[in-house]
Amino acid sequence: EIEHKNGTAKTLVGGYSEGMGAVHGNHVAISGGTVKTVYGGQHNGLDEGSATGNRVTVTGGTVKDICGSYVSSLPSAVTDNIVTIAGGTVTGSVYGGKSDGGGKTTRNTVNLGDAETGMKTGANLSGSSIYGGSNDADVSGNILNVNGAGITVKTARNFETYNFNLNTSVSYGATMLTMTNADGFGAGKSVQWGNVTL
Repeated sequence: EIEHKNGTAKTLVGGYSEGMGAVHGNHVAISGGTVKTVYGGQHNGLDEGSATGNRVTVTGGTVKDICGSYVSSLPSAVTDNIVTIAGGTVTGSVYGGKSDGGGKTTRNTVNLGDAETGMKTGANLSGSSIYGGSNDADVSGNILNVNGAGITVKTARNFETYNFNLNTSVSYGATMLTMTNADGFGAGKSVQWGNVTL
């Protein structure tokens, strides 16, 4: 596990591989400072591997781009990763899982706010674009959990399920999630009401 509490970092990576092994079970936690890019797990190279079950948690500080797991080339699995943003400022792209090689990016979870306490006061996600996975052809099992009120993002795309958690931080009549881009769910995309839960 990597913890970043202060200072400046260009890139943080919880677990890394260039071979055939799996990058699994790593965690990066950011509570302060400034980070340009963070990966819970990362697989590069020409050998087939996977990046699954990795986590990134942000409770403070400023982060540009966040990826639960990332695979750079071959169509390897990028699944079962979790990104939680419960505070701080996020200004770029947030992916539960990302593959540049066309691999599956399914069963990933992004949590906006802590499940019990919601989003910290002063958190700012208004510059961020949120994705369950990078492969918009298959979003199965990708989940967005909105665990607070007053959260603003540009987009929230490539999720199968949108859960809105009415915890104690959500007051009556509050707006939980606002998307500022006109095509917030993706160009030409729609969300079935059956996939939205409270």
